[in-house]
Amino acid sequence: MIRDHPFGVGWNRAVDIYQKSYSPPEDGAAAIITNDYLMLGTELGLPGLLCFVAYVGLCYRKAIAPLCQFNFGQHPI
Repeated sequence: MIRDHPFGVGWNRAVDIYQKSYSPPEDGAAAIITNDYLMLGTELGLPGLLCFVAYVGLCYRKAIAPLCQFNFGQHPI
């Protein structure tokens, strides 16, 4: 679906479009609903997915940065 709709299909429309345009399995669209990244990429498109991944990466970077700051060679006061 992301290949067919690179800019997304719209918020909360992924399951409906998947069931209408593609051949869903017998148990429905459970595979697309359980993968959050796939769902974001399908609904928001590649630009939205890229922004989300960048946001998560920046949050982790900010959270880990204090842990990575060591003062080698200096004694604690």
